Amino acid sequence: MTLQDELKSMGLIDDSRSNHLATNELDEYQSMLEMTMNDETLTSAAKAEIVDLLIRLNSAPK
Repeated sequence: MTLQDELKSMGLIDDSRSNHLATNELDEYQSMLEMTMNDETLTSAAKAEIVDLLIRLNSAPK
C-alpha cells in the first residue's frame, strides 16, 4: 500500500482528486501529524503509526 493509499483510507485525500500530491499538501499533512503527536490521549500504537507516516512523508519524493 502506498502512502497516498493510506492517506486515502484515513479520509485525508479525496478520491475524486488527482493522485498526485503536491509538496505543499505533503507539508500540510506532516504538520497535521506532528500536531496530533501532542495529543496525550493517543495510545502508543497510534503514536507509532503517526511516526511511521511522518518518516514516509519525509522520505517521499518531492
